[in-house]
Amino acid sequence: MPTKQFLLTRDDFREWASGHRRLVMENHYRRMRKRFGWLMEADGEPTGGAWNFDADNRETYNSWKRSENARDERASRHAITHLLSS
Repeated sequence: MPTKQFLLTRDDFREWASGHRRLVMENHYRRMRKRFGWLMEADGEPTGGAWNFDADNRETYNSWKRSENARDERASRHAITHLLSS
């Protein structure tokens, strides 16, 4: 019976899974993005040039705090605070 809670039927997923030795969610997500065109460019590449940012998201707070991104964010917060106090 079809369900509105999942993108695929059980048979569709079973068919995909049967062709894989290991079931890795990232592979499934990539397939769904391609199938439905979510976050995909016309040339078939992922929007933004990356499938995910898992490696970036696994950085520790201390490594992020020392990064360029943190300096940019601190500068942005300072500018916003200054504009709001004007």
